[in-house]
Amino acid sequence: MTPTDWITIILLGAIMGMVGQGIRILPGLKKLRDRVTVENQRWSDEFRTSTLVYSLFMGSVAGIIAIFALSDEEGKIAINKELLTGLMAAGYAGTDFVEGFSKKYLPKAVNPGTQPAA
Repeated sequence: MTPTDWITIILLGAIMGMVGQGIRILPGLKKLRDRVTVENQRWSDEFRTSTLVYSLFMGSVAGIIAIFALSDEEGKIAINKELLTGLMAAGYAGTDFVEGFSKKYLPKAVNPGTQPAA
């Protein structure tokens, strides 16, 4: 496979994983909108763009992991409706796996305001 083929496969996994995570996000956004409306708050005070972007990124990572898992040793994969649906499902469900892995095995960021005094 050429580098262009690899990039195409990686992008396909990332985009479809992001779509799956986007589907998962929709009910949360509706709940947030309903809560903001009921509590008479401003949307901008409650909605965090960084959280949305992080969540979509996690979906894309799950999609990339899934497409590598589904491809053969040479990286070849049959692109069909079932594959695309499976990659969306990986983005939908795999985000919990990726977030859990990152929380367990990656170093935690330290908030400068919570560091102990020297």
